Amino acid sequence: MHVYLGFGPISLNLIHNLWPTKKVIISNHANIEMIQQTVPGDFVFRRRTEVNQVLNGESVDLLVISTRPDAWESLSEFRNYLETLSSHKPKTVILLSSSAVYGNSKSSFDESSELKPVTDYGIARMNAELIVREVFQLESKLLILRISNVYHKAMQSGFLHEIKQSIKFSSELRVWFKGNIWRDYVSLNAVTESIVKLIENKSDGVFNIGSGLPISVSEILDFCESLGFNLKVNYEMIHEDKVAQRVYLDMSKFSETCKLESFPRARVDFFSFLSEYLRS
Repeated sequence: MHVYLGFGPISLNLIHNLWPTKKVIISNHANIEMIQQTVPGDFVFRRRTEVNQVLNGESVDLLVISTRPDAWESLSEFRNYLETLSSHKPKTVILLSSSAVYGNSKSSFDESSELKPVTDYGIARMNAELIVREVFQLESKLLILRISNVYHKAMQSGFLHEIKQSIKFSSELRVWFKGNIWRDYVSLNAVTESIVKLIENKSDGVFNIGSGLPISVSEILDFCESLGFNLKVNYEMIHEDKVAQRVYLDMSKFSETCKLESFPRARVDFFSFLSEYLRS
């Protein structure tokens, strides 16, 4: 059995790319019944309170955790729930974390870099890593994945989505640090392929997943202008402790472990996607 705690684009892609097995999604999403009817696939949705009934002594081969502590009433509630799942002795546990745990740097982050998140989101992801380690590290094979900025055609949040909304509604687009913000963008399919490869390799430990290539907000805005979009950009000031200006990942460990280059066409693929995404 595969169990997914939390539901999002990466989880859905994994469900459709991993080997056939019984699959259970545990989520307290307000519209869980509607989602279950509209998302194709051979799996079942269950609310958090139903976990013991649905597992009921079955062997859990894989547990994928995408939820984060700030989606719960408290850190103790989050930990207690993970301990309930731990009692079912999952063989492999994967935590979908984020590059936001690193914070800010002028160079790339590798897996040994100090965790110094500057946003609430990054802090929540760091807390999830700490709790998951404490609960599962001794009993299960544990894989913690620090994933960079994921893009896909159905995304409903993030800077690229904000650009699209600004174009659609001729609304103002807020930009900080005069566009001197750098991020590592990676496609949803590339993330899924990387995770599947790590699972097939029976890897454990911490891995970065990204393109390893920084792309600046200024570069993205210039590209939008080259496509003929006249954005109403409002350059705002924000304290440097509130936003990480430069976050991109060192992909050496992944490349060496999986015997793969991290995505040599990442920059070309990103701008090709962005052109199609903004025009759709």
